[in-house]
Amino acid sequence: MPRSAPAGGPEPAKPEPAEDDGWVLCMEWNGARCASDLVILAAASMEELAVMAECF
Repeated sequence: MPRSAPAGGPEPAKPEPAEDDGWVLCMEWNGARCASDLVILAAASMEELAVMAECF
């Protein structure tokens, strides 16, 4: 199940962050490695930013 992570909290000089200002975190099965990866997407565009292989 995907989870959302908002961008940093509001700062005094900045307005409240937009609803899609953050990231979407997903666990994905990697059959080639027989393990899961953490995939990080930009919430606004759903562009893949990083794939992290599980180390445990």
